[in-house]
Amino acid sequence: MKNIYKVIDNDSFEDIMKDNIHKLIIILYVKSNNKTNIKKCFIDLSKKNSKCLFLFINEKEFDTSFDFNIPTIHFYFNTTKSKQLLATIENPTCSDFTKTFKKIINELSQKKIISNVDNNSFEDKKDSENDQELEKKEEILQKLRELQKQQEVQHLMKIKHLKEQAEGILNEEDKQTEEDKQTEVIEEYKLDEDNNENKQKDDEDKQNE
Repeated sequence: MKNIYKVIDNDSFEDIMKDNIHKLIIILYVKSNNKTNIKKCFIDLSKKNSKCLFLFINEKEFDTSFDFNIPTIHFYFNTTKSKQLLATIENPTCSDFTKTFKKIINELSQKKIISNVDNNSFEDKKDSENDQELEKKEEILQKLRELQKQQEVQHLMKIKHLKEQAEGILNEEDKQTEEDKQTEVIEEYKLDEDNNENKQKDDEDKQNE
């Protein structure tokens, strides 16, 4: 029997909640249908716990807005009298989701509120190892993102430094060119003065003759 559904309107959501009494209901609210670690974790957990109900809600497709942050996971346990919210996880990771899920199941089982949860759902060593591996992968991905940001900043700083060096060299060349021009003008002016003095002297010599 199917135990995971995508819900797109509030009426359907309320009907599902009313029709599933004395059952743990887990609802994942997301902003898109994109594949994410938490969505994969949600689906995997639904396959291993067939007697719990898992609801998937995309905020963009749902006909009612929400007054809480998304992504979020809600844990409900319904009775004939009320709809009880047991726990909420905002911005959930797979590790947070799995730990909270285990805790709620254990509490409900100890209180003998439910007895219809699949046996050994959480005792499988392989599942535990998979959770730890997934958590490590998330940590590695986060470190890679941080490292990439640092490398981008260093690259931009290097480009800025090279640009400043290039501008400094160009400014020095422009300054040297301007000084050379001024020197040429001075030399030309001095040459004109020498020519004028020689011409004046020649004129005086002619007059004396």
